Parts: sequence; structure tokens; C-alpha cells
Amino acid sequence: MIDLNNLDLATAGDSGFDLQLLHPVDKSELEGMKIRIRGDKSKTVAAFDRKRINELQQKERVLKGKNKELTFTTDELEKMAVEAAAVRVISWQGISEGGMVLDCTPENITHVMTKYSWMRDQVREASEELENFRPD
Repeated sequence: MIDLNNLDLATAGDSGFDLQLLHPVDKSELEGMKIRIRGDKSKTVAAFDRKRINELQQKERVLKGKNKELTFTTDELEKMAVEAAAVRVISWQGISEGGMVLDCTPENITHVMTKYSWMRDQVREASEELENFRPD
């Protein structure tokens, strides 16, 4: 018999996965550069997604009452993509910029996910891959 606790993707997603960053062009491993990320099915990411959806629905209702449609600028869409990637970051190692090690702080996570879209893309793709968060 299979115990459902062994299939708890939310808990496994919150415990994280060590993402080995790859070079954005040649896809070679960037030695020592890893980001521990949450999975899409984690409780933290699910709560973030629920909050975002509720906010967008509220904004849409307000605009509908004014006979306007909900639209987004490119900057707004990028900001949402950065926030969605940043919530998935738990910690990192080997991340530096300009010769200085960057501590894994909320400000630095936002900075890195904004400036280096290839990193943001890798975080999102790995977060979506359920195999990365397979419960033991």
C-alpha cells in the first residue's frame, strides 16, 4: 500500500531543490553557482500564487466597474515574473557580481532576478519540474 504522505509534493517542494546554474549561452555548468529553490507545488509558492490571483481579480473587478479592461505594461509583466521567481529562491551559493559575493537577501534576490533574466528562467523552469521535488 502506498502512503499518501510519500506523495506530498507541497512539503517536498518547500524543502527545496539545489539548482545547478548553467551558462546562458553554451549551457555548461557554472561551477559553484547553485540556487536552492522551492517547487511550484510548495505551500509557499501556492500561497504567493493565490495572493497574486486574488489581487488581480480585485483589480479586474474595479476596472470592470469603470468599463475598463485589465492590461499590463511590459514593465509590470517583468516585475511579476521577477516576483514569481524570487519567491522560489530559498538560498544560494557562489553568486557574485563585480567581484563581490552577494548574500542571499530579499533585495539581492530581486536584483539578480531582475538583471539576469536567464537565471530567472532557469529558476522557473526547474521549479516546474516535479521530478526535482520527488518525495523520498
